[in-house]
Amino acid sequence: MSHPILDRLQSDHQELSRFLYSFRLYMQQLIDPSSSSDIALILNMLDFINVYPENFHHPVEDVIFAHLMTKSNIDLTDVTFIMNQHQQLEAETREIREDFQTLSFSSRGSLDRFFDDVMVYIDEQNAHLFLEESSVFPLIEDVFSEDDWLTVEGLIDQHFPGDHWEEFQSEIDQMITDIERVLVSGDYRDLQAPIDVQRDY
Repeated sequence: MSHPILDRLQSDHQELSRFLYSFRLYMQQLIDPSSSSDIALILNMLDFINVYPENFHHPVEDVIFAHLMTKSNIDLTDVTFIMNQHQQLEAETREIREDFQTLSFSSRGSLDRFFDDVMVYIDEQNAHLFLEESSVFPLIEDVFSEDDWLTVEGLIDQHFPGDHWEEFQSEIDQMITDIERVLVSGDYRDLQAPIDVQRDY
């Protein structure tokens, strides 16, 4: 059966896909000598892709996937792969952000290598989303009962107490909108600061 939590994760995927598309376009501008790039915007984008999956999206998925792993007589190959890939992608995200902070913009070779690394990373992220959408999410819909979802809800509430889930989602939604607006207009003045991950919960 479907559930609002799964619907929210699918909506997250749509927004992540929007972001990855915008990120690819802006990276192409970064290496184009004829165009200007804004460092603050790139840092915002790197903060977003670092904070959002690692602090919200993946923890929720991992709760659901861990519960799915308790089921018998189903093929869990893709589920195991996806859970392991969460840690891999999070490590790669942190590495890309660190590489950008030490990037030499005066070196053509350095820019090209960074661009190639980011393009591979974006492709990996898109492939990850596709596997979840095409394999794991349908399996969850087929296998989970109402009792399973009640159990998952309780576990997620422990991870995101109160209304913090919705508060965090609202911040993320606004950030994607801001980034897309800036990419279209080229006006960086009103872009919000990078997400603050130091929270009280």
